[in-house]
Amino acid sequence: MAPLAPLFILILDTSVSARAYITGVKLAGTVALNRIGLTVGTSYVGPFQVKSLENILLLVLKVAVIPQVNVRLQQGFPLPTLGKMNLVNPQLQVQKDYMLIGTDVTL
Repeated sequence: MAPLAPLFILILDTSVSARAYITGVKLAGTVALNRIGLTVGTSYVGPFQVKSLENILLLVLKVAVIPQVNVRLQQGFPLPTLGKMNLVNPQLQVQKDYMLIGTDVTL
């Protein structure tokens, strides 16, 4: 069996928006695809158009991937709490490398 060899290398350029929020004692969110661009980086089989492949990828992302990611994100991820602690007026700040949560609590 012959070894596999690449036919081409594609460059994918995307823009995605994300929103994070706190619901109850969970961190939740949503994502949206703003744009997508697909270009040929290198081709070992000659020139070819990627517009059809880009359209298929865009359709798969919009119809299948992004909605499933949003379902999981909207379910949320539990935040560490003590006992029956509730968060009151939580504030979420997104920083460069982390998210900061400031909140009052009730027990």
